[in-house]
Amino acid sequence: MGDIEVRAGGEAYGMKFMEKIEPSFGDGKISVHAVQKVRITKEDGETITDKLTARKDFLVASRAFTLDASDVYSVSPGENACGNFSNELPHITFSRRTYPWEHQSAYGEPWLALLPLTEGEYEEREITVGELMGEEGEDVYFPVSAQPEIYMEKDSDICHVIDLDRELFEHIAPRRGERALLAHGKFLNLLEKTDETVRMDGYFSTVVGGRFVPSAGEDVLKCVIHLVSMLGYDDPGEIPGKCPKIRLVSLYRWSVFSGKQEEPGFVSLMEGIHCDVFRIEKDNALLQHGYVPKRHLFRSGESTVSLYRGPLLPFEYEKKKTEASAEKMPATADGALIFDRDTALFDTSYGAAWQLGRLLTLENKGLAAAVVKWRRQVERVLLRRSASAFLYRKINRDYSPEMVARLAAERLLCEVGENAGCRDKSLTEDKEDHNAGAGEDLG
Repeated sequence: MGDIEVRAGGEAYGMKFMEKIEPSFGDGKISVHAVQKVRITKEDGETITDKLTARKDFLVASRAFTLDASDVYSVSPGENACGNFSNELPHITFSRRTYPWEHQSAYGEPWLALLPLTEGEYEEREITVGELMGEEGEDVYFPVSAQPEIYMEKDSDICHVIDLDRELFEHIAPRRGERALLAHGKFLNLLEKTDETVRMDGYFSTVVGGRFVPSAGEDVLKCVIHLVSMLGYDDPGEIPGKCPKIRLVSLYRWSVFSGKQEEPGFVSLMEGIHCDVFRIEKDNALLQHGYVPKRHLFRSGESTVSLYRGPLLPFEYEKKKTEASAEKMPATADGALIFDRDTALFDTSYGAAWQLGRLLTLENKGLAAAVVKWRRQVERVLLRRSASAFLYRKINRDYSPEMVARLAAERLLCEVGENAGCRDKSLTEDKEDHNAGAGEDLG
């Protein structure tokens, strides 16, 4: 696999492709032996030697007939996507870097392939692994002997299989040497990511299909892209036997809808718009400046009508004097509302922009977590400063004999009830000293 290349200055490449990323161990039984030699010398000079040994056996296996959906990172075209994919080769990306090479053919090629198929080109059903690994049928060919001897599935587990005509399979399946070119590994620099992807190590594996997505002419054609196991199909043109059908294990599948109709471009979309902002009533100044009346629901539950205008205007705009307050940083969305005295209506444009920015910030998990962490740090700093200021006032308070005697007399009078208000007064003075010290320190 090799080391990750690094640019000058220690900056890692944003992306690096690798021909393959093979697993460290193959399927099978692994034995680990540990030996420790012990030598002890007694006080009388006698030496005692001993040897401690331990052995641990474990089994390495992977799935051969099913796939955990969490191992799929992304697919292209996207699931249930609709468009013109007639010139696109589908591909699937795995979060497991070694998945395409966990099993290999007799020629050392990856064991996976992507086959885009229409609904009429194959038959599908679900059977148990035990039924699949039974005797080979006369009408359907499946290479049982080429399957892994050790795998994680049980005989009672369900797998998905597809049967398609032998002629079609020989026409669209990858030939010998092609599967190695249709799979690769890659490393991505995730240091600048702020979503959950940053938790990954940056290694991925990808399998690309060798057939374009089948597409209809004017109508849209549904196509199902199957990730199939190619174990036993090293060369589709040299399959033994005369079976008219070929059986494949479908590990993962998703649907797309493709048509060859011309996709609308920017020019055609703009020409299809039949509205024009310059044809609005000329006497209405608000509509001429892009404002539209919208229902406005306040936090208190009251409902009214307010004005709103988006940021994209087809003309130069001059700010009103009433919008000067919007240039200051508001603390809430309501603080960005502008009251227009001419119309006696609120302008919610800046308030909507404030709320939109807040939602976009909260949607970014990394940035939102950083903001929460910063606020907690500020709170801890303020509390620490307030406590230190209070202690400073207490430590530097006058504790002369005269002051101690006066305080003792006041407390004694409070206890006997002769001065009922002195305790509240003393507590008030302590509270004022605490607040004053905290305020001076923060200032």
